[in-house]
Amino acid sequence: MLYVNGIALGVVELKKSTVGEGIRQTLDNQRPELIQHFFTTVQITFAGNDSEGLRYAPIQTPQPYWLAWKEDSEISAWLDRDVIRMMAPARFLELIHDFTLFDAGIKKIARPNQYFAVKAAQERVAAREGGIIWQTQGSGKSLIMVMLARWIREAFPDGRILVVTDRKELDSQIEEVFGNTGDKVRRARSGNDLMAALAEPRHALSCCWRSIRAWRGRTSPASAASTSRKRVGSNIVGTRPPWRPICRFSRNWPRNCAMSPRTGCCL
Repeated sequence: MLYVNGIALGVVELKKSTVGEGIRQTLDNQRPELIQHFFTTVQITFAGNDSEGLRYAPIQTPQPYWLAWKEDSEISAWLDRDVIRMMAPARFLELIHDFTLFDAGIKKIARPNQYFAVKAAQERVAAREGGIIWQTQGSGKSLIMVMLARWIREAFPDGRILVVTDRKELDSQIEEVFGNTGDKVRRARSGNDLMAALAEPRHALSCCWRSIRAWRGRTSPASAASTSRKRVGSNIVGTRPPWRPICRFSRNWPRNCAMSPRTGCCL
C-alpha cells in the first residue's frame, strides 16, 4: 500500500509467478463482493515481479490496458528500477495531480511518452520558448494537449491557450476530446471571432487554420491578448499542418507566447 497523509492512494500486488496474475488479483479485489470499497481513494494500482517489472493503471482498468513504464535508468533490476522511477514521492503525486484524468467517464493515466512530452513542453512554456512534439498515430496526442492545457491554466491563470488545427474535422475532434475530459473549448469560426475570444481567458480556444488564413492586416494578436501581463499563448498545431504560413502567422504573437506544435504523421 502507498499512503499519503493516512489515505491509501496506491495499491501494489507482487506475484512471483507472472505480472498478469497480479493484475487479475487486483481486479478481483475490486469486485463488489470482495473489497471494492477499499479502492475508493486509490488512484494508481500496480502489479509486478522481479522478472517483468511493474505494470500500472487506474482502478477498474481491464488487463490489456495496463501500462509498462519506460525510462532510461542505470538500474538493471526491472522491479527496482520501476519502483524507484514511479513510486518516488514527487513522481507518484505528480502522476496523480497532473497526469490522471477522466476521458468520457473512463479514468486514464498518462503513458510514458505522454508524460515526458508534457514535461518537456512545460519547461519550454515556462521559459517562453516553443518546440515541436513528434508523435505517431494512436500515441495519445489529444490527451497530451489536455494535460498540457490544464497545467498552463494552473501555472498561468491569466494565460491564453490556442489550439490550431489543419482541417475542420480535427477542429471538431479537439472540441470533443476536451469536452470528454470535462474541459470546455470555444471554437473560433473566423479571425475576428478568434481575436475577440483571446480577450477572455476562461476557456481554451480552438480554430481551424483554413478559417483564419485569409484574415490579415486587422487587429493584431498582440493587442488582442494585451489585457493580461501574465499572458501565455500555447499554440498547439494538429496533424500535417501547413508549417510555413502558420509560422508567419505566429510571428505576430506577443513575445511571451510559446508555440508547441505536434504532428501525428508516422515517422
